[in-house]
Amino acid sequence: MKLNEKIYWIINEHKKINQKYDGLPYHVHLLEVVLFVEKYIHLIPEEYRNIVILAGWGHDLEEDTTNTYNMIEKKLGVDVADLIHILTNEKGKNRSERANDKYYEGIKNNHLANFIKICDRLSNMSHPKLFDMYKKELSHFKSMIYNGMYDEMWNELENLQKTEEDFNKSLKILPN
Repeated sequence: MKLNEKIYWIINEHKKINQKYDGLPYHVHLLEVVLFVEKYIHLIPEEYRNIVILAGWGHDLEEDTTNTYNMIEKKLGVDVADLIHILTNEKGKNRSERANDKYYEGIKNNHLANFIKICDRLSNMSHPKLFDMYKKELSHFKSMIYNGMYDEMWNELENLQKTEEDFNKSLKILPN
């Protein structure tokens, strides 16, 4: 299967379950993640770039669709399936149970999964409706997956938070 066919397959798997992202078709989120992947791809060794791009598109496949690891491996290859598996939340009753220590440890210990997860969080924090939730989690998130790499990306995440704080401060000084 060619790269564009693999991307269409991923998008269609999310469409099958009518998944939305902030009210938009889910592929909008996948595209945003990949735009961050492409922005920072210079941080990834060349031999891993295509794997990372495809895993950026597919990072939520195992978690959010009916696809198993084996199905993903068959369609996208073992390297991409392994990354997607690492990026898949654990089972749990709530957000904190699903994103537990084991989940974060896997991401922290795999530099490619770490890179993709930061791209995912950059996308999430770019959405006004999702911003507050992810802002509250940012320091914990960083403490769980920071591995000394990708400081340029972490700076952008932290600047998103500061930009929002500066904006709110500026609103307070405006006359009513």
